[in-house]
Amino acid sequence: EGAKELASVSLEIVRRTPIIGEGLLAPVLVNGVKCVQVAWEVAKYPIPSKDAVRCSVDRIMTGTKWVIRTSSREIYFYAKLVDATITRSLMHTQWRVLKSGPYAILDNNHRHEVIDHIF
Repeated sequence: EGAKELASVSLEIVRRTPIIGEGLLAPVLVNGVKCVQVAWEVAKYPIPSKDAVRCSVDRIMTGTKWVIRTSSREIYFYAKLVDATITRSLMHTQWRVLKSGPYAILDNNHRHEVIDHIF
């Protein structure tokens, strides 16, 4: 907390510097502090070993393959479902509206019974 107070007081002093304080020194000081903070954040964390990187990449690749495989299975399933639904709707139209199809030779009662059972 003392460091933050010291930094804010120093920044205020730099800003009051005539001519170059507000326009030049203050932005340089602020950006310098940000660079030091970023460098400190990077220095806090260790550089991963080759094995750790290899393991992480392997997990990511395995997960990606699983997602692609699962997605392709789901897409195939829903494509078959849509195809079946469209086929069923077209057959329904053919039988009910056009009065043709495989059950056209049945009498009306039996045809309606079969069609109602199917749909």
